[in-house]
Order: sequence, then structure tokens, then C-alpha cells
Amino acid sequence: IDLYGGKSATTGKEAEALMNGLDPKSAAKTVHNALEAIGAKEHKVTVIGFSMGGLIALNAQISNPDMVDGAALVYGGSYESIADKDLKDLKSPVRVVAGSKDAWAFPSLQALEKRMAEFGNPVESFVYPGVDHGYAQLMFNGGKNFDITAAMSTRNVVGDFVKRASR
Repeated sequence: IDLYGGKSATTGKEAEALMNGLDPKSAAKTVHNALEAIGAKEHKVTVIGFSMGGLIALNAQISNPDMVDGAALVYGGSYESIADKDLKDLKSPVRVVAGSKDAWAFPSLQALEKRMAEFGNPVESFVYPGVDHGYAQLMFNGGKNFDITAAMSTRNVVGDFVKRASR
């Protein structure tokens, strides 16, 4: 889904500028329109979000319960920004994947787990010990965080979740 109106980045700095300039309401509308375009009202889908896309995917799940049957959130964060009332009403499954060394995603995962447990809606979490943010991206942080084992495992962990959530 193109959240940036055709713009793309060729450097990390450009990508950060695009990400920081993203309008959440516009992004939510774009995701909603994409869900409608692929027929998610007739056949629900599971959404997947990496990094900042994790929050977008979780918000899509909350905002479109008639089209989204689950969300897989991979090294994302800022879930604290979601209102308790929205999390309380969330009935479809959520899987959150993060590295234990990820100073943004890991604490956010723990906070989301706690909040969701209070509402009786557990989060399925999967944590990679010693792994940091962006571990599945060769270009992120000059490849310093890349972890092939965690990246390949995430593919399976998310794939299994999608198969189960989409039933």
C-alpha cells in the first residue's frame, strides 16, 4: 500500500522524513480503501505491519473489524497511543514480534500485553533474545541489526499466525 502518495526514499534520512511526515488519518483512509479494493468485506484478511507499520496495522484491525481478522506486528511500537476502549473491544487475534534489545518495540510489546490481558484479550508475543530493531532489513542501520535467523523465523511465525487467523 502506498502511504506516501508516490514518493519514495533512497536514503535512510529520506525514509525517516517520509515516515515522520505521514498523516495518520490519511494513512488510515488509504488502508481502509485498500481493504475495500481487495474485497476484505467478503473475505476478511490478516494485516501485517513492520516497524511504524505495526501501529498502522493495529489501528486498521481496530477500525475495520468487518474486514480484518487479525494483525501481525513486527518490531513495531507506540501501541500506548491506542485508547483503552479500542483495545478492550478488540476480539480478533494480535501477534507481536520483537527483539529483546529493541528499545522501542520491546517495551511497547510488554505494555500492550499487559493492557490486553487486563481486558481478557491476550496478545500472542514472540521475542528474539539479543535481537534489535529492524533485524529483518539488510539496509536498516547499515545492516548492523540484521539477524538472518530471526528474520527467517519471523517469516514462519507470521505465516503460521496468518494461516490460523484467517480461518
